[in-house]
Amino acid sequence: MKRKITILILATIFSLNLVAMDITTNDGTIYKDVKVLESTPITLDITYKTKKGVIVKSIKFTQLSKELQKKYKYSAKTAAAFAQKIKLYNKKQLSEAYKLALANDKLQQSINGKTAKIKHLKAMIYAKRIKNVQLNVIRVATNGVVAYCKAARPDAHSLLTGNDGKVFILNRGISSGDQWWGNLYPVNQTVSLNDGIFPVYTISLDKAVAVVLKQK
Repeated sequence: MKRKITILILATIFSLNLVAMDITTNDGTIYKDVKVLESTPITLDITYKTKKGVIVKSIKFTQLSKELQKKYKYSAKTAAAFAQKIKLYNKKQLSEAYKLALANDKLQQSINGKTAKIKHLKAMIYAKRIKNVQLNVIRVATNGVVAYCKAARPDAHSLLTGNDGKVFILNRGISSGDQWWGNLYPVNQTVSLNDGIFPVYTISLDKAVAVVLKQK
């Protein structure tokens, strides 16, 4: 039986366009059969098919049409603030960035009260995400799966212990043997199982923020 190719989408979280479409960027680049994975303050994360297979790409909203910017509620002001926070957390190791983001978030909430948005945590997690990774699910575990992970490009913070290795993905809707490409978001946790200790990731930025908030 052929392995399934699973697109990383949490439909209950995101009301994004799940119907394949074509996107033309401002420089004339055309992406065919696009499906939207996630909308962030600065990018639209998509998958599209090529002769080499499925590719995951983050396109900056500044490269997209005004229509798409409006559709996904892009704000230049929000994007600029988000980008500044990302620069801050890019310079930190994951554990250091995590502690700083929590401290900044608490400060922000104390200033803005209950209406404060989780801007620092979201920027920190986005800064430490691993882009365009291939996951091959080894087995299903409680609340998620253990998978082999390989990143398209080496990253200093990849998987905490190297570019290739096993990770734990928080998702109950994935089966053993599944394979896909997508983005991973760290939650600064590890899980201890019978066959080892694995870094924990989610496949959604908002999901990762929710998991981190439960640690506070």
